[in-house]
Amino acid sequence: MKKLSLICTVLIWLNVAIATDKIIYKYTDEHGVIHYSEKKLNDNYKEADLPKLSVVESVPPSPDVTSQSSTEEPMDTEQETNITLIKPIANENIWGSGGDLEVAVMPLSEMQKQKYQIQFVLNDQKSTPGDQTSHVFKLVPRGTHQVQALLLTRGQNTVAGKTEKITVYMHQASKK
Repeated sequence: MKKLSLICTVLIWLNVAIATDKIIYKYTDEHGVIHYSEKKLNDNYKEADLPKLSVVESVPPSPDVTSQSSTEEPMDTEQETNITLIKPIANENIWGSGGDLEVAVMPLSEMQKQKYQIQFVLNDQKSTPGDQTSHVFKLVPRGTHQVQALLLTRGQNTVAGKTEKITVYMHQASKK
């Protein structure tokens, strides 16, 4: 690997040197390793017989040429901060969950994943912001609860978007 790296480096230097019409000297040592230099370091170095470099002028792209690297339209700010709660649904009655309430949002776009984190809220109790699109609140008691998800700007924890607050009803079997 070192030899390949050395050869590539030498070839680059050769191209640069030839392009500037410099004389390059070459020497093969007793181990068969070829050495190149811009200076004749000793009598073992001989002028290298290298082919002329073909240089083609670059042409700047015309302003009407558009990049085709992305076929997606850029998101507008409102769409970028859109977040949708998919679980639970509004006014859902939740039975037999053992006190667990799973909350989930639609998966984020790649752009949203880079810029934002998600925080889930149950009755003003907030989860730790993270990259997960779902969260389970444990030991949720019977009764009426408010659920919401927030889209937080990564690193700043400012709210960029949020779902509507929805109401859900937890029902648990009574213990005898």
